[in-house]
Amino acid sequence: MHILELIKKNEYETAYDLKKLKQFSEPKIYTGKGDLSKRWYVYFSYRNPATGKLERQPPIYGEANKLKNKTDRLSYLSTIRKVLHRMLNEGYSPFEDAKETDKRLAEESKAASTKKQSNKRVQSQHQSYTVKQAMEFALAQKQPSWSKKTASTFTGHYNKFMQWLEANKLSSLDISELKNVM
Repeated sequence: MHILELIKKNEYETAYDLKKLKQFSEPKIYTGKGDLSKRWYVYFSYRNPATGKLERQPPIYGEANKLKNKTDRLSYLSTIRKVLHRMLNEGYSPFEDAKETDKRLAEESKAASTKKQSNKRVQSQHQSYTVKQAMEFALAQKQPSWSKKTASTFTGHYNKFMQWLEANKLSSLDISELKNVM
């Protein structure tokens, strides 16, 4: 695996990124503590675009409360929960009309496919980098999106790593050869 791919996949970078707030909470099933005389439903919260706060959405009952045993109700609501979670992950919003959402998702899909085509063109113009050049390039790409503290921390790690590369005479290797050395 290339060092650039490792940098892109580094989970640490996004694990503490509080700028990207969750748009919705995980849909959950309310079972009334197993009591069949109570109403069972699926509930979740979604971030209101106007206020920026998570707001509880109306519960989804479906036909669950017509079912007479716990297993059937739970199975029915589990299916609703899974479908709802998939829809939310795909970008559906309870604050938008379904037609608006479909239009927005179609535009995002079109933009994503255009970006993929652009990336393919860039990859076809592949340039050979040394390990040092690749690391400098990756740092320059990521640094603008970091806060001061993150930039300071990662720059320190970067400098230590570059010293290690120099000490082991790996900085002048072609980046594609690095995986073979390790």
